[in-house]
Amino acid sequence: MKKIGIVLLCIMFLFGCVERRQNQDTEPTPTEPTILPEPVTVNPMVLDKMTVEDGETGDTYTIRYTYNEKGQCTSEISRYENGRVQSVHIYEYTNGYLFSDDYDGMITYYEYNEKGQCITERSVGMYGETETKKEYDEQGFLQKETTMSSGGVMYVIEYTYVTDDAGRIRTKIIKEQDGQTIYRYEYVEKDGLIVQRSTECYTVLGKDEEETLLFTGITDYTYDGEDVIKEVITDTYLGCITHIIKTYIHLQDLKPDNGQYVKVKDVCRENEREWERIYEYDSEGILKSMTEQDITTTYAFENGLLMTQQNQNETIRYQYDSYNRKIQEEISNERGTYTRVYSYNEYGDLVFTSYWDNSNPDSLLEEFTYEYHYEGDELMSTDTMVNEMVLYTTYYTYRYDSRGRMITKTAEVWDPVQEEILSTTYYEYAYDIQNQLIDYYELIENGYKIVEFHSIYEAK
Repeated sequence: MKKIGIVLLCIMFLFGCVERRQNQDTEPTPTEPTILPEPVTVNPMVLDKMTVEDGETGDTYTIRYTYNEKGQCTSEISRYENGRVQSVHIYEYTNGYLFSDDYDGMITYYEYNEKGQCITERSVGMYGETETKKEYDEQGFLQKETTMSSGGVMYVIEYTYVTDDAGRIRTKIIKEQDGQTIYRYEYVEKDGLIVQRSTECYTVLGKDEEETLLFTGITDYTYDGEDVIKEVITDTYLGCITHIIKTYIHLQDLKPDNGQYVKVKDVCRENEREWERIYEYDSEGILKSMTEQDITTTYAFENGLLMTQQNQNETIRYQYDSYNRKIQEEISNERGTYTRVYSYNEYGDLVFTSYWDNSNPDSLLEEFTYEYHYEGDELMSTDTMVNEMVLYTTYYTYRYDSRGRMITKTAEVWDPVQEEILSTTYYEYAYDIQNQLIDYYELIENGYKIVEFHSIYEAK
């Protein structure tokens, strides 16, 4: 299993996936701008999607990409076949060069030399900060990476290349502290274009000079009528087959990412039951209705604030303070009318909610109190629910990413009589480039109930 895990990492490294940096959180220190050469677009085709069939796990996931008007990738969202989000990357650019990579709320910043080569990657986040320095040889190949943290040098990676007369890499050696990984490539050409590349990957551990085969791979390239690449198919082998398909789209056919999206659908699941929520908008892009399981809810807004939502079963009216924070909900349904109020501290943090039946305002049905604190660099918050109808207390703990978005929640139900935790529920959240929630997942500890929804957005 350990060997297969190493293989999958090597495969993703080999076939062009953007390098992931997991340690991120604070804004970079401003520095004097560096004048860089204008980036040159060599290939008019950009990657539209990539589908991966993982031979080890049996999972299939698809990565979709969005681009700005310059053809620069602004986001990539990876989803499994059932719609659940695997990962989200958000990219920002300065002077035509990649400036930052937000990977599920963890951010890496990039700096360049006068040749436009990335020389520093600084990753900051809840687990601390690391900095990777990059060095290049005269041909422009990456030669050395040195990664450091506040405690000093963590690891060093050195790269060696052997090229042929056409400048193609025939051998690449990646040397680390505990050994090295060796890639060997062979090419097949047709009419001056590479149509196939074969790969053999070996590992050498410690001082052992014996090479151990990690995997072999075959990559086939397809071109359009202008000899520009339009599809890449890669199969890798080590007891199982991992199948990767990359599909490209021409820049002139690309619909640029204009940053304006509306949610059109939620795909929802609860255990074996599945359904959809469908959203409709008016001509100005304002939410008009949502239909779920034959029930349609309509929405009314004033000055951009939701004032009323209504369906055949329930009507909810909202009130806001001068800061546009929600301070009250009035819920009317067949059981009666109920009120929920919200209170905030001087920093604008929600600190208290309460809920009662309007027919008996003295009978509190539910209340929440919220506390916020840091654990190291990680922002946490905890709230406590007291339910008068059921004698238990629920403790919620939240984690937020560097953009202040909630990414996990844990709910523990406490029985004060038995003095024990009755159940634990875990929640996970993922967001897109517009900070819109696109993925939600809920799992009760004993596996009894799984609830999830996956949101689909379309550009306006």
